[in-house]
Amino acid sequence: METATPKKARVFTHEDFTLISHIRNYIFNMGFEADYGVWEEGPEEHSSSFGAVLGGLMMWFDQGFYDYKYKNKIEISRYVPVRERMIADGFGALSRVLSRESGTRPYDLSQLSLIWPYNIIDFDTKKTTAAQHRNPPGRTTRCPPLPRGRLLRQRHLCRPR
Repeated sequence: METATPKKARVFTHEDFTLISHIRNYIFNMGFEADYGVWEEGPEEHSSSFGAVLGGLMMWFDQGFYDYKYKNKIEISRYVPVRERMIADGFGALSRVLSRESGTRPYDLSQLSLIWPYNIIDFDTKKTTAAQHRNPPGRTTRCPPLPRGRLLRQRHLCRPR
């Protein structure tokens, strides 16, 4: 009969925490700067990019763990904390750009990540963001609201104008 050997927990070294703190500082310092996005020719501030950085910092700040899916639960926020000032600066950067995606784009599907999975904007901003994507200006079709209980929109529900 085989006996189960106990698994050793990962022990973080000083170098590990130094690396994690450098990553945290890089994310904070560079995360709220203009970037090139996917298709842009020049750097722009994108609300979805700011939301991704802010979502990561808030997860680190709130939960204390890197992620729920990893076996080893090491409270890295106890060793390398995310300060409230970092969160406040992130919300300030995000509020500068919202309700637009960027200076040249009024909306983008990537903005929906601010609603889920990040859940970092208030209810009124969620409604505005969802409305921008439901019937954006210049759209050639008008889609009615989904009936209750329906998960997927059927193709025949969207009719040309």
